[in-house]
Amino acid sequence: MLILIFLCSNSVFSQLGFCAGSKGDAIFHEDFGSGTSSGPELPAGTTTYTYVIGDPDDGEYTISDQISQNISTFHSFLPKTTVSNGRALIVNASFTSGQFYMSQINGFCGNTTYEFSAFLMNVYDRANPRCLNGGIPINVRFQIWDETDSVLLKEGSTGDISSTNSPVYKQYALTFKTEPGQESVILKMSNNAGGGCGNDLAIDDIIFRSCGLQDEVLQICENGELQLDAGIENMQYEWSTGQTSQRITISEQGNFSVVITNGGCSVTKNFEINAVDVAKIEAIISEENTVIIRPANAGEFEYSLDGFTFQLSNTFQMVPGGVYTAFMRDLQSCNTVSEEFPHIVVPKFITPNNDGYNDRFELNGLEYFNSSEIRIFNRYGKLLIAGKGLNFSWDGTFNGKDLPGDDYWYEINIEDYKRIKGHFSLKR
Repeated sequence: MLILIFLCSNSVFSQLGFCAGSKGDAIFHEDFGSGTSSGPELPAGTTTYTYVIGDPDDGEYTISDQISQNISTFHSFLPKTTVSNGRALIVNASFTSGQFYMSQINGFCGNTTYEFSAFLMNVYDRANPRCLNGGIPINVRFQIWDETDSVLLKEGSTGDISSTNSPVYKQYALTFKTEPGQESVILKMSNNAGGGCGNDLAIDDIIFRSCGLQDEVLQICENGELQLDAGIENMQYEWSTGQTSQRITISEQGNFSVVITNGGCSVTKNFEINAVDVAKIEAIISEENTVIIRPANAGEFEYSLDGFTFQLSNTFQMVPGGVYTAFMRDLQSCNTVSEEFPHIVVPKFITPNNDGYNDRFELNGLEYFNSSEIRIFNRYGKLLIAGKGLNFSWDGTFNGKDLPGDDYWYEINIEDYKRIKGHFSLKR
């Protein structure tokens, strides 16, 4: 049987959700028919509810494209927002919560992931004051059983779906995986909430379809080649290029797909191939113990400070002062750019109170440079002190007098590098 690798939970119970990748054609689609007349009834054994023509009361159902025929608390119409926009299964919940629908579905392939989906709507009109607080919300549980009705493959609940002031359909889905050799499943739908004022629902377009392999996005180097892999061995392959091998080599951008088949079961995998993102460094920010390599272009890149160990984050923490080279490359390693820069650990503030902590403005990292100079100014641009960078120290005084707490500006000139400017706080 066809073996497909899909994302699925090991737990039987799960939150609802759709296929992550592409989807196959529907192998089952219950649209409940079309036309203005009611019916027909569901096949025998599908439900224990009683079929009626017109709006159903508690424990009853109908199949129609019209509501609010004799129950004024229902919405006046079903919105045309489903797949078929025809009749729907309209259910008025029994006073006892429990199963209201069961049907065996055929035509499945074993060991394959599928998506069940259906459109649901709370048919109670919230604008009607008859039911307190908008009435009882609908809450439906979906269960997928094997054909023997003894192995529960997956289940999930919609949670409370409250009434609305205007009719609204919403599509819900549940993914599950069949067992090896399995060709049929049993769908069960149950009402989690009790009957009473509210808890009336419409269901349309019950659909089962296979889940395809998750789509991939691979970038290609300029004038380069890239190998695409269907990902599953010993199958039949039909690529959009016409090739029939498991792997193909491409040399251009574009959208590619492969249909993977074994017997009567098939699945599609899509590839979106784009040019690599252009790596270019806009700026290198050296701030305290942190270095940030800012990219000039949007995209996904890797960054390094040694040229060997790369990371997706462009921020490096706890970097000692010194001379470094920033490296940046695209994820395919087509192009790598680099830039040498000085990393000076500059304090954000000083507190010259002689407690031994942050008493002076001193810099770490200047010992790695042949020549450097530091200047400090007040907020009005007056030069307060200047000196060689190596062993530079300032205690927050000018002409022997303590300067007030304020922001002060520094200028660091290092031979062969761009001037570094910034500010720090003096706190008294």
